[in-house]
Parts: sequence; structure tokens; C-alpha cells
Amino acid sequence: MSFNLALPGSQINSGCFLASLCMRLHRFTAGRLRLRIQSERLEINGATIGVTASFGVAFVNAGGCFDAAVSRADDALYEAKARGRNQVVINAPVELVA
Repeated sequence: MSFNLALPGSQINSGCFLASLCMRLHRFTAGRLRLRIQSERLEINGATIGVTASFGVAFVNAGGCFDAAVSRADDALYEAKARGRNQVVINAPVELVA
């Protein structure tokens, strides 16, 4: 099952320290969601099971192509699953500043 979550108001400028900070914030947000989901237990037919979630994160600036960002997020999601699931992967078309 896949969901899209839009977090408006995040401006990303290529090569900018702010871009790096913004991506870290979104990784933190997705990471918190992932941990919250992981901490829950579901009871199904008398059995208690755990649930995990993988997240693919991508960005689109004002005037950018939303469909392309969704495609990049989907690619990142598949990468997270390939890495073993229960992870956050960011697909960023900008260069990050350390």
C-alpha cells in the first residue's frame, strides 16, 4: 500500500545550506512516522503482529513538475525496500551542502 504525503512550504535551492537542512528535516519527519508505525502492534485473529514502513522522499519546488517528484519518491521507496525495508530514503535532485 502506498500513500503520498505533501509537506508544503519547503523551498529547496540547489547547492544551498538551507536545502540540506530542509532535507534533513523531512528525513527526520519521515523517520518519526516510521518509528511510530514500528512501535504499534496489531491484533489479527488472536495473533499480535508488528508493522513496519518504508518511506521514499522527494521534493518539488514552485513551478516544478509534481509528477516527476512523485516518480522520484517512488524510486526512493523501492530503494528503501531493496535495502531491507523499514527505512527512509531521499531522492534529491539537488546537491547537498555538508
